Amino acid sequence: MLKIIINILLFLVFSSNAFAKIDEIKRNNTHYIGDVSTIGKANGDGMITWLKNPGKGDKFYGLFKNGNKVSGVYYYANGAKLAGLYKNDLPSLSGYTYENGNQLYGYTDTKSKDVLKYVGCGIYIVKQPYSFSSVCMYNGKWKETSLSAYEKKQANNNYKEALRVEIAAEANETNALKKVALFENKISLRNETGKYICTKATTMDGKWESYDSQYGNYRKEANRRGFNLNDCNSLTGRGAKSKVQEEPTSSTIITALSVDTLCAAVGGCWRNGQVRKEFKEYLSSNKLYKALAFDREKILNRPPHAGATSSVSQLKAEIAALKACENLTKNKCVIVMRKNKVVHIQLNDKVNEIRNGTYTPPEITEPSKEDNTAVFIIIGLAILGFVIFVALSKNKKATIKSQRLDSLGPVKRKQQDIMDFEIISKSKNKQSKSKQNQQMDQQPIEDDIPKTREKLEKATIKVDSGVTKICNNCESENSSDKLICIVCGQGLT
Repeated sequence: MLKIIINILLFLVFSSNAFAKIDEIKRNNTHYIGDVSTIGKANGDGMITWLKNPGKGDKFYGLFKNGNKVSGVYYYANGAKLAGLYKNDLPSLSGYTYENGNQLYGYTDTKSKDVLKYVGCGIYIVKQPYSFSSVCMYNGKWKETSLSAYEKKQANNNYKEALRVEIAAEANETNALKKVALFENKISLRNETGKYICTKATTMDGKWESYDSQYGNYRKEANRRGFNLNDCNSLTGRGAKSKVQEEPTSSTIITALSVDTLCAAVGGCWRNGQVRKEFKEYLSSNKLYKALAFDREKILNRPPHAGATSSVSQLKAEIAALKACENLTKNKCVIVMRKNKVVHIQLNDKVNEIRNGTYTPPEITEPSKEDNTAVFIIIGLAILGFVIFVALSKNKKATIKSQRLDSLGPVKRKQQDIMDFEIISKSKNKQSKSKQNQQMDQQPIEDDIPKTREKLEKATIKVDSGVTKICNNCESENSSDKLICIVCGQGLT
């Protein structure tokens, strides 16, 4: 099971077609329509058209992978076509149909861009009068006569393989045509009114049509525009409690002189007047086509927004505005204005409220002071916990030291006490002398050392006289009650 899951994850990661969508890719000399991968390459079924030479007017319908042709039908502007497999974006095994209808089947040279440069042998078919013959090409030169039996057999086998891949290529062409039709239908829907879209996207009783039905594309377009079911029912008059409400009429116009009305409708112009400047620049633009898009979740609440203009079509302006808005907010956006006309229901109603004087700005209330009692309690508990931790640490250190001393014999313990006393005495003498003269801090204190050593020697002699045993093996001191040396483990005598 784990191996299966890993394989699925690897497929999703490395297969850019896993999340492909139908879209278009425009470049200087080509225009592609069909499945597009998440990295913006042709990946799946689609069509590519050449707009400039070389190849101006040529078209290819079929299967793509990572931007390269794999299998399909290539139509040349001169009337010829090639159906078959591709390798490294160049024809491999195929059937080539000349503009006069004659056909040639076999393997082409994948290292050459010349589609008529073949490798090996194949079959050449003459349409009128019908005839066929085996032919071979070696080093770019045709051999049409005196073919050996082996060459004729190779030609026949290659012909059968080419027929098989030609059938598969034509099937891929059919799939590509379906994707192109879906894309063109989607584009055409964007020019329709909201009422028309909602009429197709909902049933007579005001419910959504299924995505799998013949009206699925209308429902997707309604979703793209940000319509919910209530919005659609308001436009169509369907549903139990709906009232017909048309899209905003041409009378709902906002000019550059009314930019403050637009600001008031969306919750004020924020960013120190920068938003007002952006709205005014859009409203005062003299471009033939323009559109304004808002974040669909914040239409009336300071929405992230983007405007776009175009000299080609209104559709291009809207697509550009939506893309710019969605790149800015990372959410879905909707078109709220076409040119200077308000086309979103919520924004239209708000603008009319402001113009009719029925709009009441929300009251601005002072923010309530936060209760910081809980914060102070947490800080106090943290300080108390730190104090307890320090106390426990000191106690633990003292306990460890006591246990260490208990593990020593009486002689060692007495010596340790004297050494501690010596260290404390040195420390006190240093502190006393540092107050009198700062230079004396660096000098060692030796006044008490002879006395301390004398005490240590006396204590050692006293202990040695009756309470210790000396190990003959390691010469270490042991208490008199020990029978085995605590250092080397040998017996004591």
